[in-house]
Amino acid sequence: MTLLRRTLPPECLECGKAATSTCPYHMGQLRRANPWPRLLRGARKLLPIDGLFPAGYSLPPDVVVILPTLRCDQTCPYCFQRSTAGMTAPSRYQDELSLADWKTVIAPVRPVKSSVIVMGGEALLYPRALELLRAVRDADLPLTLITNGMALPEFAAELANLGLSRLIVSIYCPAPVSNRLRGHPQGFQRAVQGIDLVIAQRGVCPSPLVQVSCTISVYTHTHLHSFVEQMGALGVDLIVLNNLIYATPAQVHAQGEALRHIWGTAQDNAALNHGAQLGIDPTILQHELVAIRNGPWSDRVTVAPPSSENHFQYYYAPHAPPFAGQRCTAIYRELWVLPNGDVAPCGLINSISMGNVFERGLMAIWNGPPFRRFRRLLAHGLLPACVRCAKLSYRRPPLGYQARGDKGLP
Repeated sequence: MTLLRRTLPPECLECGKAATSTCPYHMGQLRRANPWPRLLRGARKLLPIDGLFPAGYSLPPDVVVILPTLRCDQTCPYCFQRSTAGMTAPSRYQDELSLADWKTVIAPVRPVKSSVIVMGGEALLYPRALELLRAVRDADLPLTLITNGMALPEFAAELANLGLSRLIVSIYCPAPVSNRLRGHPQGFQRAVQGIDLVIAQRGVCPSPLVQVSCTISVYTHTHLHSFVEQMGALGVDLIVLNNLIYATPAQVHAQGEALRHIWGTAQDNAALNHGAQLGIDPTILQHELVAIRNGPWSDRVTVAPPSSENHFQYYYAPHAPPFAGQRCTAIYRELWVLPNGDVAPCGLINSISMGNVFERGLMAIWNGPPFRRFRRLLAHGLLPACVRCAKLSYRRPPLGYQARGDKGLP
């Protein structure tokens, strides 16, 4: 079934992006489009239907994340893709698919209308990055690019007119701290320059929507208010402050042992072992957020994971107890394709493969035996170091802390 969408207002026709289908806010409004994928996505947000199918089966993915490269030109110490050896990926992921291969990967996504996120490493280091982005757009799929911003000044004009739904720039604060952590003396300045260029060239609508994401760490959590003030004045549409996974060494070790026992390989993830999340003072963090909420850019600021802003004293409680009522739904909604075509069960566990897209089809892997086995595993409870994953709910604090009246602070 198809529905005829409304015609565009004059100012949008004058912009020119709608006519070339490069305005994601108006994509498809001049042509007939199938509404069912969008209706299904809305139903999944309102109804707890993920995980209800037997034997680990799932509806089609909401989001397909493709990583054309895990190479990066920066050295963020708590990047979730770094290994304990300091490399950004296991050796098997150093092989990168060709553009033709990626088009083969994208083809089965088109009928289910999943949103596509392209990221890395640093995605713009992939030699044919712009062509890959255009291939996703040619498939008429909502498209997000995540970048560290280093190459943004050179790519700004193309990205502003490519048809991205969202451009996410990962950036820290303040500039001296950001440049030191990233290992480049002008990393912060180049990202800001690129953001400014994209905003200046994108046209009448906020297309693409420009989002900046700052990782909350022991290095940055005392500067969040000043960061929001600077980014808000720059004109970005959304500012996301991301809490790191707060897992204890014991939880990290237990997770590695569990995966080794069940899958024969452990999670090698330096982000879970880094001390950047262990030194955060939740009282200071809360004061920074109060200043932000009393400032002019509050409506543009989101804290991730959702609801964690209201429970920092529990989120950073000793021993990181699980929040009540948590269950993983990301394994029913997100499909991650790595540079060599392997499909990972989630973004944080890329040492385990659910299959390779050139040995089995993408959608066959999605509901294949390994992926269904992984979903059944998590249906019995979260893995030990998953207790602060950004995909979980933090609305209900840990039951034990509630019962004792303990606020969770040391």
